[in-house]
Amino acid sequence: MIKLEDRIQISMRPVIHPGYNIDSDIEILWQLLKERRPSESISHTEMPTYEDHTRFVLNRPYLRWYFIVHNNEPVGAAYITHEDAFKQHYVGVAVFKNQRRKGYASMAIDYLKWEAEQIGISLVANINPANKKSIALFKQAGFNIIQHSYKFNV
Repeated sequence: MIKLEDRIQISMRPVIHPGYNIDSDIEILWQLLKERRPSESISHTEMPTYEDHTRFVLNRPYLRWYFIVHNNEPVGAAYITHEDAFKQHYVGVAVFKNQRRKGYASMAIDYLKWEAEQIGISLVANINPANKKSIALFKQAGFNIIQHSYKFNV
Protein backbone atom coordinates (compact mmCIF):
# COMPACT_ATOMS: atom_id res chain seq x y z
CA MET A 1 0.00 0.00 0.00
CA ILE A 2 1.34 3.44 -0.94
CA LYS A 3 -0.03 6.64 0.60
CA LEU A 4 -0.05 10.21 -0.71
CA GLU A 5 -0.49 12.90 1.91
CA ASP A 6 -2.45 10.45 4.10
CA ARG A 7 -5.43 10.84 1.76
CA ILE A 8 -4.97 8.57 -1.22
CA GLN A 9 -3.93 4.95 -0.99
CA ILE A 10 -3.09 2.70 -3.89
CA SER A 11 -1.95 -0.86 -4.22
CA MET A 12 -0.12 -2.51 -7.07
CA ARG A 13 -1.75 -5.76 -8.21
CA PRO A 14 0.12 -7.98 -10.66
CA VAL A 15 -1.48 -8.32 -14.10
CA ILE A 16 -2.50 -11.90 -14.95
CA HIS A 17 -2.20 -13.12 -11.39
CA PRO A 18 -3.67 -16.33 -9.96
CA GLY A 19 -6.99 -15.66 -8.31
CA TYR A 20 -7.97 -12.90 -10.73
CA ASN A 21 -10.00 -13.12 -13.93
CA ILE A 22 -7.61 -13.19 -16.88
CA ASP A 23 -10.31 -12.06 -19.33
CA SER A 24 -11.09 -9.09 -17.09
CA ASP A 25 -7.39 -8.16 -16.91
CA ILE A 26 -7.13 -8.29 -20.71
CA GLU A 27 -10.24 -6.11 -21.07
CA ILE A 28 -9.04 -3.51 -18.55
CA LEU A 29 -5.71 -3.23 -20.37
CA TRP A 30 -7.57 -2.99 -23.71
CA GLN A 31 -9.68 -0.09 -22.42
CA LEU A 32 -6.56 1.65 -21.15
CA LEU A 33 -4.83 1.15 -24.50
CA LYS A 34 -7.85 2.52 -26.38
CA GLU A 35 -7.60 5.77 -24.42
CA ARG A 36 -4.00 6.39 -25.44
CA ARG A 37 -3.44 9.20 -27.95
CA PRO A 38 -0.58 9.11 -30.49
CA SER A 39 1.16 11.88 -28.53
CA GLU A 40 1.20 9.59 -25.49
CA SER A 41 2.76 6.67 -27.32
CA ILE A 42 6.32 5.93 -28.26
CA SER A 43 5.86 2.45 -29.74
CA HIS A 44 2.35 2.20 -31.17
CA THR A 45 1.55 3.89 -34.45
CA GLU A 46 -1.78 2.14 -34.73
CA MET A 47 -4.16 0.28 -32.47
CA PRO A 48 -3.58 -3.50 -32.41
CA THR A 49 -6.46 -5.88 -32.90
CA TYR A 50 -8.08 -7.28 -29.77
CA GLU A 51 -6.65 -10.69 -30.68
CA ASP A 52 -3.11 -9.28 -30.99
CA HIS A 53 -3.60 -7.44 -27.70
CA THR A 54 -4.75 -10.66 -26.02
CA ARG A 55 -1.73 -12.57 -27.33
CA PHE A 56 0.56 -9.79 -26.12
CA VAL A 57 -0.92 -9.82 -22.60
CA LEU A 58 -0.92 -13.62 -22.33
CA ASN A 59 2.73 -13.64 -23.41
CA ARG A 60 3.56 -11.77 -20.16
CA PRO A 61 6.06 -9.50 -21.91
CA TYR A 62 7.26 -7.54 -18.87
CA LEU A 63 9.55 -8.28 -15.96
CA ARG A 64 7.02 -6.59 -13.65
CA TRP A 65 3.49 -5.58 -14.68
CA TYR A 66 0.90 -4.16 -12.32
CA PHE A 67 -2.50 -2.61 -12.15
CA ILE A 68 -2.56 0.59 -10.13
CA VAL A 69 -5.52 0.01 -7.80
CA HIS A 70 -7.48 2.53 -5.75
CA ASN A 71 -10.57 1.54 -3.72
CA ASN A 72 -10.34 -1.98 -5.23
CA GLU A 73 -10.66 -0.60 -8.79
CA PRO A 74 -7.89 -0.46 -11.40
CA VAL A 75 -7.10 3.18 -12.23
CA GLY A 76 -4.13 2.41 -14.46
CA ALA A 77 -1.21 0.10 -15.13
CA ALA A 78 2.58 0.23 -14.82
CA TYR A 79 5.43 -1.99 -15.94
CA ILE A 80 9.15 -2.65 -16.04
CA THR A 81 10.44 -4.39 -19.17
CA HIS A 82 12.83 -7.29 -19.38
CA GLU A 83 16.39 -6.24 -20.14
CA ASP A 84 16.91 -5.33 -23.80
CA ALA A 85 19.99 -5.82 -26.00
CA PHE A 86 21.49 -2.63 -24.53
CA LYS A 87 21.00 -3.88 -20.97
CA GLN A 88 18.21 -1.35 -20.35
CA HIS A 89 14.97 -1.85 -18.42
CA TYR A 90 12.20 0.48 -19.54
CA VAL A 91 9.37 1.70 -17.36
CA GLY A 92 5.88 2.77 -18.37
CA VAL A 93 2.79 4.07 -16.65
CA ALA A 94 -0.72 4.68 -17.97
CA VAL A 95 -3.70 6.01 -16.02
CA PHE A 96 -7.31 6.17 -17.19
CA LYS A 97 -8.22 9.70 -18.32
CA ASN A 98 -10.90 10.12 -15.66
CA GLN A 99 -8.36 9.18 -12.96
CA ARG A 100 -5.51 11.47 -13.99
CA ARG A 101 -4.12 14.35 -11.92
CA LYS A 102 -4.75 12.47 -8.66
CA GLY A 103 -1.17 11.33 -7.97
CA TYR A 104 -1.61 7.70 -9.06
CA ALA A 105 1.12 7.79 -11.72
CA SER A 106 3.61 9.40 -9.31
CA MET A 107 2.93 6.78 -6.68
CA ALA A 108 3.24 3.97 -9.25
CA ILE A 109 6.58 5.35 -10.44
CA ASP A 110 7.80 5.53 -6.83
CA TYR A 111 6.81 1.89 -6.38
CA LEU A 112 8.58 0.82 -9.59
CA LYS A 113 11.71 2.73 -8.52
CA TRP A 114 11.60 0.88 -5.18
CA GLU A 115 11.23 -2.46 -7.02
CA ALA A 116 14.15 -1.59 -9.31
CA GLU A 117 16.31 -0.84 -6.27
CA GLN A 118 15.35 -4.19 -4.70
CA ILE A 119 16.43 -6.17 -7.78
CA GLY A 120 19.40 -3.93 -8.60
CA ILE A 121 18.42 -2.46 -11.97
CA SER A 122 18.24 1.03 -13.45
CA LEU A 123 15.14 2.27 -15.23
CA VAL A 124 14.73 4.23 -18.46
CA ALA A 125 11.52 6.06 -19.41
CA ASN A 126 11.16 6.30 -23.20
CA ILE A 127 8.68 9.18 -23.68
CA ASN A 128 7.18 10.72 -26.79
CA PRO A 129 8.59 14.28 -26.95
CA ALA A 130 5.06 15.63 -27.48
CA ASN A 131 3.95 14.12 -24.16
CA LYS A 132 4.94 17.08 -21.97
CA LYS A 133 2.98 15.86 -18.94
CA SER A 134 4.83 12.53 -18.84
CA ILE A 135 8.17 14.26 -19.30
CA ALA A 136 7.40 16.51 -16.32
CA LEU A 137 6.16 13.53 -14.28
CA PHE A 138 9.33 11.52 -14.79
CA LYS A 139 11.58 14.54 -14.22
CA GLN A 140 9.76 15.16 -10.93
CA ALA A 141 10.35 11.49 -10.05
CA GLY A 142 14.11 11.94 -10.44
CA PHE A 143 14.65 10.68 -13.98
CA ASN A 144 17.23 12.58 -16.06
CA ILE A 145 17.27 13.09 -19.82
CA ILE A 146 19.87 10.86 -21.46
CA GLN A 147 19.20 11.19 -25.19
CA HIS A 148 17.06 12.47 -28.02
CA SER A 149 16.16 9.86 -30.62
CA TYR A 150 15.18 10.53 -34.23
CA LYS A 151 13.59 8.19 -36.73
CA PHE A 152 13.84 8.16 -40.52
CA ASN A 153 10.91 6.46 -42.27
CA VAL A 154 11.30 4.94 -45.72
